[in-house]
Amino acid sequence: MRAHLTMQARDSIEFNGTDDIKVKAFASDRDSNLTSDEAVADMLAASIHHRMTSSDGKNQTPFLDGLIRRVQDTTRC
Repeated sequence: MRAHLTMQARDSIEFNGTDDIKVKAFASDRDSNLTSDEAVADMLAASIHHRMTSSDGKNQTPFLDGLIRRVQDTTRC
């Protein structure tokens, strides 16, 4: 999982071509791939903060869309 996030970060405009961008936090909608014991252990070992939307609640997609929009706006500045 961490390797996948690192590869995705290489497509970022902040990637300088030499040093990998370290993922420090991400948000998800409680996907089973991200809540498995192996994924949680990997996140704890890498000190990655995982914010999950509430379970059995209303659609939390607007929260994630807003979060992505804020990150993109910040990186553009």
